[in-house]
Amino acid sequence: NNYINGKTYTLRAGEACLIRPKDSHKLLATSNRCVGQHLNFLIKVDYIKKILENYKLGLYDRLITTSDILNFTLSSSYISKLMNSCLTIQSNKLDEEEKVFQCKILVNRILNIFLENYFSVLSAYPSWFSKVLFTLNDPHFNLNVNELAQLTSYSYSRLSRIFKKLMGIGIVDYTRKIKMDYAAELLKTTDKSVTEIVIELNYTSISYFNHAFKKIFGVTPSQMRRSSIQ
Repeated sequence: NNYINGKTYTLRAGEACLIRPKDSHKLLATSNRCVGQHLNFLIKVDYIKKILENYKLGLYDRLITTSDILNFTLSSSYISKLMNSCLTIQSNKLDEEEKVFQCKILVNRILNIFLENYFSVLSAYPSWFSKVLFTLNDPHFNLNVNELAQLTSYSYSRLSRIFKKLMGIGIVDYTRKIKMDYAAELLKTTDKSVTEIVIELNYTSISYFNHAFKKIFGVTPSQMRRSSIQ
């Protein structure tokens, strides 16, 4: 049983809880026959504060002051991996610097899982919609509207309305932004020509591409390329 701030609930396999410095907390067996295992990770306040503030300013204070129990769930496969990682870190195979590095990786991963659980908007979409988003997030996306709708049980017009409601932006504008962000990255980090980028992103008109790019970034692709070289 997990006792925290006057509340009690039974921990199941895979359940975890983020305990804050001022939380009143204890773990007690449910019976004399109860057998269980648990892992404790001690995270320094200044470290977790720095990590959380990198996500969003004020996030640390928000989690410190809320009355919520900060519980979340780890998958069985990740727990197995976590146990193996902990055992490896405790061995003599790694020097001290590498152990600290590996501990940071573990802690950051656990915090990511907690945040994904606690702020459930990250996983609140139905699976079919997540599939649509996954498809659209590929800058090489080249399906027409009817082919996109066939990924769902909806007509394109219905899908378009649902998408706008959930994302706050239309499908066309969303995919255009994905493609233009990718194009900007190519202009800054590669020597690909504008024509090559237009072809890679499945545009048929360079003038349309230039117009769409300038509408988003305020400069033409050529101007962005020159500014990245300077």
